[in-house]
Amino acid sequence: SRGNAGGVASGPATVRARGVLMDPLPLSAATAYPFNDYLLMGCEVSLAAGELAGAREYAERLAALPCYHDYAHPALARRLQVDLLSGDLTGAVRRGNGFLDSWERAGRHRAPTLAVGTCSLAVVHGLLGDDSELEAWRAVTEHLLADTTTPSDRPGVGWAPTLDAWLLLHRHRP
Repeated sequence: SRGNAGGVASGPATVRARGVLMDPLPLSAATAYPFNDYLLMGCEVSLAAGELAGAREYAERLAALPCYHDYAHPALARRLQVDLLSGDLTGAVRRGNGFLDSWERAGRHRAPTLAVGTCSLAVVHGLLGDDSELEAWRAVTEHLLADTTTPSDRPGVGWAPTLDAWLLLHRHRP
């Protein structure tokens, strides 16, 4: 795709160019999905490129969309990644509680796309030395991944090994 032409480094510029087209549009039923996708991809691409401030901005804008008013956990999952990678452990714990409340009210559904957020929160608790919360969030992550049919849906393909390695290094267990 055209977005891959310059690699990860060009990703944030591509997202910003999309924003030039999207941001002037009013939020409506017709634009809700494109806005959601634009902000979600903005967060993901910014994280991949190491632009943590941009990732935080996209995650905050994503969470502010009206579709997340009653059930915030899909947007909070993205913010949990940002919190971990930017070192906002206190914010991650607070938002993790909000994620859990929202996800439980929604029926504790299985959703592999949310697992990277809960995996991030498990590492946050590990970094804080709270192994019981670390294990509780790993269990939530496994629940989200239950019935996953393709290996690429599991965080072990990407984020989970990196996050686990970070925690092991923090614990002086290279």
